Amino acid sequence: MTINEYQKLAMTTLNPKLNETEVLLNGVMGLCGESGEAIDLVKKWMMQGHELDKEHFAKDLKKISIMNI
Repeated sequence: MTINEYQKLAMTTLNPKLNETEVLLNGVMGLCGESGEAIDLVKKWMMQGHELDKEHFAKDLKKISIMNI
């Protein structure tokens, strides 16, 4: 999936009733959520002795990087 394809798909989930500030907050909250998922995988690996799910971790990092473009 390209960045443009991702952006078009993401925009289909945007609530049209949101104002500019709310759209910004929605994006920041989404970014924090994805970042939280990634760091939770690292925590389980480093602090709890679980195997690192590299595939899941890579998907989370991809989502984070796309959200920052």
